[in-house]
Amino acid sequence: MSVKEEIKKYLKENEDKENAPFERRIVCTNHRVYGLKTKLVEEKAKELARRNASVNEISFDSYEEIMIAGMMIGYKKTISAEKVKEFNFVLPHIDCWGLCDSIVPRLKKMEDEKPFFVSLLDSKNVFYIRVGIIWLMRYFLKKDLKNTIFLIKNVKNDDYYVKMAQSWVYAEAMIYDFDFMLELIKNEKDLFIKKKSIQKAIESFRILPEQKELLRKLRQTIKEEE
Repeated sequence: MSVKEEIKKYLKENEDKENAPFERRIVCTNHRVYGLKTKLVEEKAKELARRNASVNEISFDSYEEIMIAGMMIGYKKTISAEKVKEFNFVLPHIDCWGLCDSIVPRLKKMEDEKPFFVSLLDSKNVFYIRVGIIWLMRYFLKKDLKNTIFLIKNVKNDDYYVKMAQSWVYAEAMIYDFDFMLELIKNEKDLFIKKKSIQKAIESFRILPEQKELLRKLRQTIKEEE
């Protein structure tokens, strides 16, 4: 049995027909969805990674197949340049936030490939940009906050999924350097990003109560100015 056939058999055996339509609506993908829990998808990806399967052996016919391929790359024990080479086959199939936000956290030990992910920020493809933003947040925000924020702030794209990713990064950055980010958000020109960043930070359990109070005051100021 080929890897392609093996994966399709696995998806059929674990398909959740009740969950699939709901999942498809939530993640907003155009691909077929089998409704598998992420844990099951990840288990298959890890197994294939241990066998050093190639993404060329996987079809990209469904949401889960794309996710398996992306996760598998992250778990492979190979050099980062090879991981990028394979990821380039997966990237064009990422058509929603669900795939982006599930795959990117598994793209480990690829810090040497930062230029590749930074280059995605200049793409016209919304989800290429989101991949770049989320990857930078996961792997560089904490250790190089100001430069990472500078890169992400310079992304100019009005798509909802890009702006939500930027807002997520801003809120996350407040955990590591609240004073710097508070000033940055005060001066943010994009009202959507400004408001969403504040909202996400207030919702975070890692932001201190006194910091949240400052954010609430800033939010009230914004409301009064509107």
